[in-house]
Amino acid sequence: MRSLLQIALLVSATLLATTGMASPDKQQQFVADSKKLIKALASDLQHTMKTAVKSGGFEQAVSACQIQAPMIKQGHNQDSDLKIKRTSLKWRNPNNSPDDWERQVLLAFEQKKQAGISIKKLHHSEVIKTETTLEYRFMKAIPIKPVCLKCHGDEKQIAAPVATALKQQYPLDNATQFKLGDIRGAFSVRKTVER
Repeated sequence: MRSLLQIALLVSATLLATTGMASPDKQQQFVADSKKLIKALASDLQHTMKTAVKSGGFEQAVSACQIQAPMIKQGHNQDSDLKIKRTSLKWRNPNNSPDDWERQVLLAFEQKKQAGISIKKLHHSEVIKTETTLEYRFMKAIPIKPVCLKCHGDEKQIAAPVATALKQQYPLDNATQFKLGDIRGAFSVRKTVER
């Protein structure tokens, strides 16, 4: 039995094939550009987190994540016609909650991981057609690494001062209880083109 995501992908591919509105070359270029943008954002975020941890520990990283990470993302979005964000089934900031399409892709990533596919290989691209636009979408999974557990692990892994900072900065937080090898979430990139 096909999943909803597989059916959506089949319908999307059929529509694109019959309309000729989105060429494979344009989609490949979008994917290549998305991967570059993800690499740049990930590098900037990692540098910010490392700097914060060095200056004030993981409590400082919580503040940096809340204040600086959105500004870094916004900077990348202003410099490009691509729009990027991080999202997760277990988000920390409600502004990062997934839309319906992202949720389906994240669920498909979880299924693929359970089937033994490496998180590093989990990515998905699609072109969604509406009456007035083509929307190019791309997602790449983010794995949990050992350092991530200092803020996203369980109560044994998150130090009390960090837990306090998380409660203060993110009162709606549900991004804990992760384990090494879990999918933390994904980078999500979109580009909308008028038809």
